[in-house]
Amino acid sequence: MKILRQRPDILARWRGYARYLLVDEYQDINSAQGQLLYLLSAPDHNIFMVGDDDQSIYGFRGAGTELMLSLPEQYPGLRQIVLEYNYRSDPVIIDCAGRVIRENKKRFDKAQKAGRAGPGTDQAVSLKGFEDSAGEIKEILTLCGQWEKAGKLETSAVLFRKNADSFDLVKALRRAGIPFRGGERDRKLCEHFVWEDMRAYWNLIHGNFDRGNFIRIMNRPYRGIRRADCIGEALDLARMSTHFDRASLPGKSLQKLLTDIRKASGLSLYSTVMYIRKGMGYERYLMEEAEGGTRCLENNMEVLHRIQDLASRFSDWEGMEQEVRWEEKAETRGSQTGLHIMTYHGSKGLEYENVILPELNEHIVPHRKAASKDEIEEERRMFYVAMTRAKEHLYLFYRTGTQKEPELPSRFLRCLLDQDHSSSSTSSSNSALSRYSSKASATDSYSSSSSM
Repeated sequence: MKILRQRPDILARWRGYARYLLVDEYQDINSAQGQLLYLLSAPDHNIFMVGDDDQSIYGFRGAGTELMLSLPEQYPGLRQIVLEYNYRSDPVIIDCAGRVIRENKKRFDKAQKAGRAGPGTDQAVSLKGFEDSAGEIKEILTLCGQWEKAGKLETSAVLFRKNADSFDLVKALRRAGIPFRGGERDRKLCEHFVWEDMRAYWNLIHGNFDRGNFIRIMNRPYRGIRRADCIGEALDLARMSTHFDRASLPGKSLQKLLTDIRKASGLSLYSTVMYIRKGMGYERYLMEEAEGGTRCLENNMEVLHRIQDLASRFSDWEGMEQEVRWEEKAETRGSQTGLHIMTYHGSKGLEYENVILPELNEHIVPHRKAASKDEIEEERRMFYVAMTRAKEHLYLFYRTGTQKEPELPSRFLRCLLDQDHSSSSTSSSNSALSRYSSKASATDSYSSSSSM
C-alpha cells in the first residue's frame, strides 16, 4: 500500500492490468483490502462488489460491517442493487432469521423474501428447552435416528458456536453408532499443540528433563533461549542457567523457570495446569502469538479450557491422557459420510435440509467474551448465518436448567420467544413456528411453555 501511494508509476502499471474489478464476498475484506481496491479502481472506479453486511462474521480478521456501510460515501456514484429473494430456505425460516437479524443496528435496511414455497409443514422452525445437556443430546440422537432411516442424514447438520462444544455430542454419536463427519472427532485433543505443550511442562515439572520436552516449551513464553544452548539429551537446567549472565533475559528466565518448577512440583494436576497457564505465562504466550497472527486464539483457548476441565477429574497427566486417547480411538462406521458437524463459521456458504443449533444459551451464544455492542452484533450475525443454512427444518435448542440452577436462553432467541406474549394468535407467515418445551419450562422472563 505504501509503495503504491509513493510510486505513481507502479500504481499506474497495476491499474493497467484490469479496467474492471469484480469483488465477491465484500463483507469479508478488511480495511487495508478496501483501501487497495479503492486505489486500483481509481479514477473511474469501475468496480462491481457483491456482499451481504448481515453475513460479516470475520471481525478477528479485521472485517466489519462499517466497510460496506461506508461504500455510498466512499463511492458517491455507487448504485445499489438489493438481491432480496432467498431461494434456499422455507419462508418461516427466512421470517425467523429476519426477526433475529433486524435486532442489529449497524446494517443496511432490507428484508429477505422467500423465492420458493414452504414444505407444507407446521414444523419448519422449532424451539425447545431442555433441563440439561443430556436431554438436549438425547433429542438430537432421536432426530438423527429418524433422518438416518429416511435417508436424510447426509443432508442434515448440527452447528456449534465453537468446535470444542461438539465434544459431548460426538461421544454420544459414537456410542449410538450414528455416522458423522467433522466435529472434535477430526481434531484429536491429544494431537493439538496446546495439549503437547502442557504435557511437556508436566513432564518437566515432574523431573523429566528430556531435551525434546524442554525445547518444545523453552520459548513458550519467550525466554530468549536457543537450541544451541541445549546440550545433551538430559538437561541440567540449574547448570545451564550458570552459562548466562543473571541479568540477561535467558539468565533471568531460567531462574524463574526453576523456581516455578519447584512451586508446581507438589501441586495437584488441576492446580499444576492452572499454574502453568497463569503463573508460568503460557496463556500470555497464546495471546501474544494470536496478536502476531500465527495462531487461532479462540480455538487454542478452548483447548486450554478443556484441559483445565479434564484435569479436575484426574490425579495425574498419564491417567488423563489414557482416558482421552481411549475416547479418541473409538471409531464409528462411515467416517466420511453421515451427519455434518461444524461451527457457524465453517457452515458459511453451505446449505442443509435439516439444521440443529444446540446450546443456545447466554455465554455460549453469544460467546462469553463478547462484551461490546459491536461484538454482540457480530455474534448475532453468526447466529443469523447458522439459521439460514437450513432449507426445510430448523431446530433451535437451549437449556432451561433447574429451579435451583436456572440457565438463561440466548438473548438472540428473545424476539422469537417473546412473540407469544404479544398476541394470542400469529400471522400466517409465523404460524409454522413450533414452540414446545421440556418439563422444566420457564426459567426467565422471556421463556414460556405455551405454544406458537
